[in-house]
Amino acid sequence: MSNFASSRLSDSGIFVCVKASGEWFEALFSSVQQTINEAENGSTIYAPAGIFYENVIVNKTVLLIGAIGFSSIIDSRDSGTAVEVTA
Repeated sequence: MSNFASSRLSDSGIFVCVKASGEWFEALFSSVQQTINEAENGSTIYAPAGIFYENVIVNKTVLLIGAIGFSSIIDSRDSGTAVEVTA
């Protein structure tokens, strides 16, 4: 993860830096899925450390990067597939 992205991650939600169409923008999203839904194809999504209780469908071409040390976890709480990639 670049220093640019890691210095801007927040514990209050998914504060992402998404590179879409060659430009960076930052936004606060409430879930990994919402972040993917709002991203453009080819975007890079940075997720902060934490456990995200949800089922995620990656239905576009994005790069999803978690925090250093495998500390970004998507947990389905045994309710289906945690991460499904359809793109």
